[in-house]
Amino acid sequence: DISGQCVNVIRAFGGAQARLGDLLCAVPEESAQVALLFKVLPLLERQRAGAAADVLHRVQAEWIVASFPTRSLGGRNVGMEKHYSDWFESSAAQAFNIERRDVLFGELCYTVRRKAGD
Repeated sequence: DISGQCVNVIRAFGGAQARLGDLLCAVPEESAQVALLFKVLPLLERQRAGAAADVLHRVQAEWIVASFPTRSLGGRNVGMEKHYSDWFESSAAQAFNIERRDVLFGELCYTVRRKAGD
């Protein structure tokens, strides 16, 4: 995570590891069982075209949990769920099996598992 506060919260739960870093600069090379990408992929894509798909495929985790906002900051439904769903499912299809897709608390959430050999 890029926020030291978030890293400290994750570390406080014991048994979980978290790193401080900027995914636009470097994607960690270490492997993990689970990577949490909560609302980060749209932010990366806004900063650099193609960055979100690059991070999605370079993160070395067996499982990835990714979330996306479904409403604007003003709370309006402007088609974000469909937009992010279409993007994520097409981006993930080659390397991941989509195990779950949910809309929870105003967020579109995916749990995906890396395909064998990827």
